[in-house]
Amino acid sequence: MGEVGPADFFSQNLTHTKGPAAGNPFVFEPWQRGFVDELYKRDGRGKKIYKRAILGIPRGNGKSPLAGGLGLYELLTREDEPDIVCAWTILSAVEVGRTASLPRYQRRPAVE
Repeated sequence: MGEVGPADFFSQNLTHTKGPAAGNPFVFEPWQRGFVDELYKRDGRGKKIYKRAILGIPRGNGKSPLAGGLGLYELLTREDEPDIVCAWTILSAVEVGRTASLPRYQRRPAVE
């Protein structure tokens, strides 16, 4: 898939599946861009600074689609065999039957 950054991968390969943005390309909100830019920072030798991340913001702000998309990004762009773990906490019985609005992946030509 080449050297594609997360922002390009999301906007070129993922679409929203629910809400007002359903069917549109997944373009980062400013806070998502800031989180992802920080998460993928590299040190002077080119190694990733962070191995894990925790994002805690109120529900309905796009955590699940972002986490699902980052999992896809890691699985499809890395050459090693990454372990992708996403965890959610369900706070009420009402939310048990609710499904996460994960982004839809659509394979498109690789970015050159």
